Amino acid sequence: MKRLTKHFRIVGFAAALIVVAGLLAALAWHHSTGFTGGRQRPEMAVSAGTLRQSSGGSGPRQTSLVMAGCGAPAIAACNPAHTSGTPHPVTAHPEERVATSVPLDFLNRILSADEMTATIPLPDGGTAMGEVTSIQRDGNGLLLIQGKVKDPEAGKFMFQRQTAPGTAGPMVGYIHYDKSDVAYRVRPNGINGSSMLVQDPVDEVVCRYYPAAAQTPEEAPQTHPTNYPIPPDENGIVQLQSLPGATAVVYLDFDGEADTFPGWGYINAAPSGATNAEIFEVWKGVAEDYIPFNINITTVRAVYDAAPSGGRMHVMLTPTSTAAPGAGGVAYVGSFNYTGHWICWSFYTTGKSAVEVVSHEVGHTL
Repeated sequence: MKRLTKHFRIVGFAAALIVVAGLLAALAWHHSTGFTGGRQRPEMAVSAGTLRQSSGGSGPRQTSLVMAGCGAPAIAACNPAHTSGTPHPVTAHPEERVATSVPLDFLNRILSADEMTATIPLPDGGTAMGEVTSIQRDGNGLLLIQGKVKDPEAGKFMFQRQTAPGTAGPMVGYIHYDKSDVAYRVRPNGINGSSMLVQDPVDEVVCRYYPAAAQTPEEAPQTHPTNYPIPPDENGIVQLQSLPGATAVVYLDFDGEADTFPGWGYINAAPSGATNAEIFEVWKGVAEDYIPFNINITTVRAVYDAAPSGGRMHVMLTPTSTAAPGAGGVAYVGSFNYTGHWICWSFYTTGKSAVEVVSHEVGHTL
């Protein structure tokens, strides 16, 4: 009997150790992924970092930051079949990430004298060459450069100087290729929040393999608001706000727009074709998803225009899928904090699918 009692004590002690180990692993997962009640934080903590010197051949030596675990994607495409309307937590990868500094005069350094091409130094010592398709300036000089990468392979690039302080840091931008497994993103991970160009796996930068699900016709709701005055400049769109007066604003755009959008280039986005009844249902669903946050979900363009640059998001609900053909929607992670006029996309315009895509993509931008 004594032996049997001793045996059970040993088994019980071992079981307790297993439970404690499981709890510690769960806590470590929560910390590493930034999991907060089903919503994904836009930036994951850098778990380790060391400075190292690298030499680009005969050129000057440059300081690079080797980081581990900075795994939040810079761009994400959405399919309603893969989302419950909120972002999924992302597990950080333990491999080291190589980065190089992005100084405040970075735009001047990479732009050619004729302003037709850009030569971008990469953290791994290589160079990306691109055709410049859009340039923006302000009173302080170059503000934004974007275009098409031509070498080492086809892709896109964009770099922008921030016009106001914020969590995104002094510079934002990215490089990603059409087919390669390597991409790059500017993050505020340097000393004192300075900008660094970080090498990331492309699957953490763009979700390339999420095809859009077939959209089924949705029945229009039986009731809808009829007493909202609609200004002439709102193109007949019902005027809705979930939290009037909130500083942060998400604007749901149902009437289309043609422009050269930062990060996306020129797109002529067709109107959604949604009725005011259908617009109300989409707005209501997204507003309910964001009740825990101090964010005004609105269909009023003037409210968006009045919101602080670097604390707002323009969501284009359109059947025009030029920004990400074959996807349900697409967004750049963290772009809510980018200064200027940044947008994300939902290629679903009515019903539950539109609610899920909009909520998911806005979640990526935060």
